[in-house]
Amino acid sequence: MGAGSATLANLSINIDRMYSIPRLQPGYYPEVQRVFLHNPSVAGLEVIANSRFCELVSGWFVIHSITYTGDKVTAIDVTFQQFCNGNTTTSARGRVRWSQ
Repeated sequence: MGAGSATLANLSINIDRMYSIPRLQPGYYPEVQRVFLHNPSVAGLEVIANSRFCELVSGWFVIHSITYTGDKVTAIDVTFQQFCNGNTTTSARGRVRWSQ
């Protein structure tokens, strides 16, 4: 394993809309908070790696594209950056392109 790399047995990235929109759509979602605990006026983000998570989350995500079949997400391209517990010098960041 080289500098800056990590092996993750389990990685989960959860995102949620703010309640002012009916579902996630392409765009920039700033000032996120932890999913399931976030203020409904802002979006939610949570990166969980090897069962480790943050108590307090801040950051942003950008949905480049998203596809639905009915109400179910069937494809998404999202970039994100999550800061953990008030630490703004290190973060979890990346891009996920997923399709079913």
